Amino acid sequence: MRRSDVLKITDEHKRYMEDTIKNKHASERTRRRAYILLYKAEGFSNEDIAQMLGITKLTVIRWIKRYKTEGWDDFLRLFDNMSGRRGSLNNEEKKWIMRIACTDPRDLGCGRKQWSCRSLTAYVSKNARAAGYSRLEAVHYEKIRRVMHSTNMQRAIHDRAKSTSQ
Repeated sequence: MRRSDVLKITDEHKRYMEDTIKNKHASERTRRRAYILLYKAEGFSNEDIAQMLGITKLTVIRWIKRYKTEGWDDFLRLFDNMSGRRGSLNNEEKKWIMRIACTDPRDLGCGRKQWSCRSLTAYVSKNARAAGYSRLEAVHYEKIRRVMHSTNMQRAIHDRAKSTSQ
């Protein structure tokens, strides 16, 4: 088997992934992610890892890239919770989105009088990391639409629009 660049992982992370592989309650998908990182840490090439696990090279590359770019804490959240579907927004994330939506876009440097789902999504994505919500950088506008169209949100936006027009 070919050797490739070695992924550097701490002993603690390595133990966590080894425990995950042994965990009978962990999903096959989660175990596979652990194997990807452990094999890469041992120096196996992406092609070899894909072949050993019966997955595509692209899947191997994607998980290694996530580990390198997301950092351990964000990756761990993805590692434990990703099952093909992204999790819903937590209350703190919703509150942050609601605060933005209740703010006049012009006060935040946007040239619009009112937020649309798409413009709010663009603003949230652009400013999420700086605000400490890095998970929202890739939020889909449909999630933003759902938050905006919740009953409380509609009332808050309506009240803000009413107060600024008077």
